[in-house]
Amino acid sequence: MRVQKLIEPDGIDSYAVVDSVGMPIEPVDQYLAYLTARNSSPNTVRSYAFDLRDFWTFLEQRGIPPMEVDVDDLAQWMTWLRLPRALRGGGRTVTPIDATPHMAPATVSRKLSAVVSFYEFLGLRDARVLPLLSQLRQGRPSGTGRYQPFLAHLSRGRSKSGRTLSVRIPQTRPGVLSPEQVQQVLEGCTNRRDRLFFATLWETGARASEVLGLRIDDLDERHGSLCIVPRHNANDARVKGSKERTVPVGRRYVRLAIDYLTLDYGSIDSDYLFVNLFGGSVGRPWTYSSLDDLVKRLRSKVGFYFTPHTFRHTYSTRLLQAGARIEIVSELLGHADIQTTRSIYGHLSVEDLRTELDRVGWLDDSAVTL
Repeated sequence: MRVQKLIEPDGIDSYAVVDSVGMPIEPVDQYLAYLTARNSSPNTVRSYAFDLRDFWTFLEQRGIPPMEVDVDDLAQWMTWLRLPRALRGGGRTVTPIDATPHMAPATVSRKLSAVVSFYEFLGLRDARVLPLLSQLRQGRPSGTGRYQPFLAHLSRGRSKSGRTLSVRIPQTRPGVLSPEQVQQVLEGCTNRRDRLFFATLWETGARASEVLGLRIDDLDERHGSLCIVPRHNANDARVKGSKERTVPVGRRYVRLAIDYLTLDYGSIDSDYLFVNLFGGSVGRPWTYSSLDDLVKRLRSKVGFYFTPHTFRHTYSTRLLQAGARIEIVSELLGHADIQTTRSIYGHLSVEDLRTELDRVGWLDDSAVTL
C-alpha cells in the first residue's frame, strides 16, 4: 500500500492511496478528491493521504472492515502508531516496557484528526459509520448545546476537547534562535538569494511556504513592506488561510532585495521573487525540496539545528518579549484567531516573568517589610 501523487487537469497536485496492485482505495480516494476540490493545501492533502494509508494498513493487518470500526479500534491504532515499524506486525499490539515511542504525540493527534475527518465525510454517504461517529461525540461535555458541523476540527477556533479520543500533547515553548545564530545562518549563505530568503523569514515571521510564493511585485520598496497574498503557485507553495496581509520591512532588507534583483536576478523572465539561479531550470520558482537541501547544508555548516519555522517562532517571541501587543503580533503572523497566537506564545519562561517584574520594580518593592 502506498501514496500516489496525481496531477489534476488544472495542474494542481492531488494524492491517492493505492493497494498492492495499484488500485485506488475508493472511499479514501473520494475523500482526498473532496479535500482537493475544496482547495485544501496540497501539503494537507498529502499528509492526510499518508495518515489514511497508515490507518488502512492497520485495518488490513487486523482484518477490521473499514465500515465497522469502533472507538476501541481507533485507540488500538493510536497505540500501534507509537510502535517502531518493525513491531507493527499483525495480531494484538503489545508495547515493550522500555520501547521508545516511534511517533510524537502531536503527530498521533494529527493522524487521529485525519481519520475522524474521513469518517465524518463518510457519515454523509454511508449510515454504517454513524455508530462510530456517535461514539466519538459521546465525549463532548453535556449541556453545551453546540452543534459540531462537518470537518469542524479543521475550522478556526474549534475545540477538540469534546472528543472521546484525544492525545495529550505536552506544552513546550517554541524553539527560538539568538541573534548570533541568525547571523550565522545568514553568513552561511553563499549567494544573495539564499541570504534574502532567510532575511525574509527573520524580517517578517512569514511561513516558508508563503515566502516561496512571493512575487517581485509583492515587495514595495518605496513604503518598505511585503505583501503576502493567497494564490495558486507553480511550486505548490501556499499561504495558510485566505487572508492577505502586509508586513513592514526595514531599509536594510529592501537594499538586500534590490541588490539581489539587480545583480543576481537580472534578466530572468519570471515574476517569482525566489527562483532557480543555476542549472538547467533557471527562472523556475524555487521549491520546497531545494529549500530543504539548503537547510541541511546550513545546519551542517553552523553546527546547530533549525528549520525555517524556527525563524517564525523567533520573530514572534522577540516581538512579544519587546512588549509588542499580542493582537499586533497575531496580525503580523497572519493568524485567523488571536487565540492561536495565545496558545502558541502565551507561555513565557520564568526569566521572561522575572524581567517584567524587575521592570515594574515589584521584586524590590520596599512598601512592605518582609
